[in-house]
Amino acid sequence: MIAFATLLIGLVMGAQSVELVVAEAVAEVEVRLDGELAGTLGGPPWALEVDLGPDPAPHLLEVIAFDSLNEEIGRARQRINLPRNPVEA
Repeated sequence: MIAFATLLIGLVMGAQSVELVVAEAVAEVEVRLDGELAGTLGGPPWALEVDLGPDPAPHLLEVIAFDSLNEEIGRARQRINLPRNPVEA
């Protein structure tokens, strides 16, 4: 239902554009950085700028997809500035 089109690989900081691949059934997407709401998207373009701060620090970026009844229908997570599984890289 939802996936990251943008993979933040390596050490990243500052404002980063994050693009998503979203299924048709999705009506709204919440974007959370370290558990805090970073923004809400209600339609295309499914993209948002996320501020990771001035220094390269570990973060968890999470997107949650909701349908038109506000039911969660998908979720994706991306660890930032942390080691990745070899399969993921």
